[in-house]
Amino acid sequence: MAMDPPPPPESVFRLRRRNKSRRGQSKLPITQTQHAPAPQPRPSTQKKSSLQQLILSNIISFSLGVICCTTYWIWIGSTTQESNFTSTSGARATDHSLVNGVVAKHVIFDWEAAIESGSITSLGGTTGVGVPGKIREWLLQSGASIDEYAQDHFGSELAVIEAEENMCKGWDFETSNFGNVDCTSSLGFGSYEGKRSLLPDPNEIDIVTPSIRNLDFLNEWREFFQGFHIIIIQDGDQGVSLDIPDWVDYELHKRVDIKRALGKNHWIISQKDASIRNYGFLLSKKRYIFTIDDDCRPAYDNRGHKINPLAFHYRNLKTPSTPYMLNTLYDPYEDGSDFVRGYPYSLRSGVPTGVSHGIWMNQPDYDAPTQLLKVRERVSRIHEMVLTVPAGIFFPLCSMNLAFDRTLIGPAMMQGLMGEGMPWARYDDMFSGWASKSVADHLGIGIKSGMPYIRHDKASNPFVNLKKEYKGLWWQEIVLRFFMTEVTYSAQADTPSKAYKELAGQIRATLTSTHQYFDKLATSMELWTDFWDRAENGDLKFLPSRQNKTALDPINQGYYSKGTYFTETGKNLNLVRHNDITRKERSSAKLKVFVYELEHEFTLEKYIEDINSHSQPRSNCDWNMNVCAEENWIGQYSSMRQYGADATLIKLFRSYANRVFDPADADIFVVPFPHSSICRTYVHQCWTKCRCGRDTEEAMRVEKMLKSLKYLNDKTKTFHLFLLTGDTENHADALTSMPLYVSLGGQEFKGSTNIVIPPANTEPEYQPSALAKFDWTKPKKTAVFLNVGLVKINKRLVNSERRDAFSVLEKTPFIAGLPVEVHEILGHRQFVLSTQETWQKYRESYFCPILPGDLPYQKRFYDVVAAGCIPVVIAYASRDNNPHKSWWKQGSHGYNVTHPFAYSNFTHTVEDKQRLGLVDYSEFVVEVDSVHSIVPVLESLLKNDSEAILHMQTAIAKVAKKFVYGLGDDMYTPGDAFDNILIQLEEYHSLRRSSSKGGEGFDFLQEGRGGVETKSETVSFCGDRKWKTTDTSCDSRVSFLTDRYNLAIPMAIQAVLKENCACV
Repeated sequence: MAMDPPPPPESVFRLRRRNKSRRGQSKLPITQTQHAPAPQPRPSTQKKSSLQQLILSNIISFSLGVICCTTYWIWIGSTTQESNFTSTSGARATDHSLVNGVVAKHVIFDWEAAIESGSITSLGGTTGVGVPGKIREWLLQSGASIDEYAQDHFGSELAVIEAEENMCKGWDFETSNFGNVDCTSSLGFGSYEGKRSLLPDPNEIDIVTPSIRNLDFLNEWREFFQGFHIIIIQDGDQGVSLDIPDWVDYELHKRVDIKRALGKNHWIISQKDASIRNYGFLLSKKRYIFTIDDDCRPAYDNRGHKINPLAFHYRNLKTPSTPYMLNTLYDPYEDGSDFVRGYPYSLRSGVPTGVSHGIWMNQPDYDAPTQLLKVRERVSRIHEMVLTVPAGIFFPLCSMNLAFDRTLIGPAMMQGLMGEGMPWARYDDMFSGWASKSVADHLGIGIKSGMPYIRHDKASNPFVNLKKEYKGLWWQEIVLRFFMTEVTYSAQADTPSKAYKELAGQIRATLTSTHQYFDKLATSMELWTDFWDRAENGDLKFLPSRQNKTALDPINQGYYSKGTYFTETGKNLNLVRHNDITRKERSSAKLKVFVYELEHEFTLEKYIEDINSHSQPRSNCDWNMNVCAEENWIGQYSSMRQYGADATLIKLFRSYANRVFDPADADIFVVPFPHSSICRTYVHQCWTKCRCGRDTEEAMRVEKMLKSLKYLNDKTKTFHLFLLTGDTENHADALTSMPLYVSLGGQEFKGSTNIVIPPANTEPEYQPSALAKFDWTKPKKTAVFLNVGLVKINKRLVNSERRDAFSVLEKTPFIAGLPVEVHEILGHRQFVLSTQETWQKYRESYFCPILPGDLPYQKRFYDVVAAGCIPVVIAYASRDNNPHKSWWKQGSHGYNVTHPFAYSNFTHTVEDKQRLGLVDYSEFVVEVDSVHSIVPVLESLLKNDSEAILHMQTAIAKVAKKFVYGLGDDMYTPGDAFDNILIQLEEYHSLRRSSSKGGEGFDFLQEGRGGVETKSETVSFCGDRKWKTTDTSCDSRVSFLTDRYNLAIPMAIQAVLKENCACV
């Protein structure tokens, strides 16, 4: 159970020993009325160390402290302070040869009184300073004595034996427990007095973010930020009106507001620099600040669960720090942890925590030189731990994921004066870290670093950064040594404001000789401190340019991430629970979507846990949930990601603007069961029917999942959407027989509507915003690029067309004077070219053959289109009198059935094409009748028809984003793949709804909106009448639509046939 932090260290650490030393008393066994003698103080002398000695001693001390299973005192920090401390015997302590000033003034106290009379707990479940005294009292209850002066035996042996045998009834090695399980209950080890929840409290926390752009990024944080107040400080172009989601409770401040509040001294708030966030720190009236940058997104822990930074930071700040000795089990106040053997009990109450420093996934916070040297490096592994930064040790602070206690450390968190008009930048938060750590050490306040993680999405330009940081590469060496060796504080500096003002004076006196900037910095610090004190006294007024107050409650308030602090119950809580977002300039879809909360065993999070539990190698990219450039193709993992678009869709539907939480309001029910990902896990794959040779295992799981859907019945299942993002025939029959699902476009199943979708593509260069900047018609270097596998696997994957095409093109080095490049994929998915090299080849080529595989779906088709390479396919006669060719094999479905969002003049009107944004593949796909036609057809185009090539490239430019799902900043881009799925679902819902018997007022949950029994009234569309035209295709069109739309809908038939097939 979470509890109050212990009192400040003075109440424990400054206790004076109540019992005088008993040196000279007779050596009698100690009874319940006697105490052990106190140790005598060491002789002492004063000593100062050089910087070299200081650094060396710090390194040695810190290294010793982290040796596993062995704990050492760490005496670290500056030894330049001369201090007088009262020892436990009342003598003046003057020997600091082992104990330096930073640590000494906080650890020289009456430790004996503390461990004899203190509490047995610090926080709930964590041992406290008084354990030794309580254990002694407990042993003495056995009736045996303790010989505190034993020389050649264990003095407590008799008492321990009595306690084990009589009080605890022995120790059971089988169960690792006492015979009498209640034998230690009298010790009272339990929750700390005054316990309270450590759930983040909106009344205590403000979120501060500086920004120059629209605040859409907040939508990805809604499940954690809703109900909390957000202070936005607008930098950059002050004339721009930033878009902010309607659900956000916020106040927005501009430069004009800063000038109004601070007058002529407004310059102390930086311009065109992230340190403008200082103004948010200043105006907040809450105790805690959490500050985050607008290019940060939620990260996922090692079990695949989204991390709630507010919950972690709040917990870090509400629990003590341990700066005077490192605990090798990291944070001892975390559930499931404690202080390790050898950690002195007198220090176990810790000190109050002033700063919680979080870190990041993906883009590391490197300086410019490191960026230039490690341009492709990414942070891909989470270390789920929290450490207290030791006293006297400094660290690099990054403000993109930071929280602090304004009461304990507030003004010392000022980000350094930088940005426009200053000689350096990007050291604002570094300076804040050095200064706040110096003040925290002086005041006896702790700083923690580690969890929570966030995901840093954007890498800043290293050349821009180098320009800003260049001076700092030298200055940081000077400034940090100043903090390490020069800074001292007087006894009067007993508040953060007073200490920070003293620090400012020392900066002016010591560093101004380095550069005049430091004099200006010192002045800004002094003015800042004055403003801080005035603001705290209510003497400053802050008026925002805009604000929005909401009455929305917090959601997922107690959710950290599964397993980390054991606050999660096994139920998937990564959800948004209110529908109040208005996404401006985003998808126009109005479809109301209900997303099920599945039992944990059926969730995406459970799947992520499973794949993360395996040791097989993975690439640098996650399972299709975030923008990521895959650096290397890692075997099965990279191959199977193409079937994991269900993860992408689950993420998008969960945060969808028109998501509803009352099933009665729903148009469509989304079932976020990642069946395709489960069937295609990179550890093993299940193909036909997802059986894996085990005919019942997955089928039973699917059946159990279906039974858990409480709103699914024979009538409502028409509107339940299943995410089957693999080849259609490779899913469980129980799901492909459902009326509505999405898939990659395999075989159609009569009676179902299969919305064909593209696979996921997380490459940043193919996000919708990047595609909008692509030069689609620029000249190419290569005529044809082919990258294809030729080895037969199970006699299915490679057919003669692939081999023949490879042979033909390999023997054709040039077409129309441009080179032809072919590569064989060795074995099964062993690529000669890297992922990025393959993408580059696509971009540099005019034509890319897409040859048949084992099923109609080919990921390569979407890759080449997104890269601007014109696809070349072999066209076969298709089935069902379909005039559109099959691109797979003779007698198979036409491409209008197997490819996403396809326009067909066979089933659509021109108005349908425009209204639904359908893709006319005939405008950009080159069809050839055989492998041997590839070279002559392409040669003719390249030599004689540049206008046709330009037309095809232009057509690709118009439709490319329909084949990618916007992620990160591109989420919900109009016209992307997700938007087109929504359009298809709206059309489906409209047609089904209009044909259902209940009409718009139908009670959906009680009677169903449509069901699957839409009978064949349209098969005899004209009844006894005849077709107006004698064109026999009318009958085939009705037959086709009957299959495709589950016996069709009259309105759909009318729309398709009205031009040519009206009845007489």
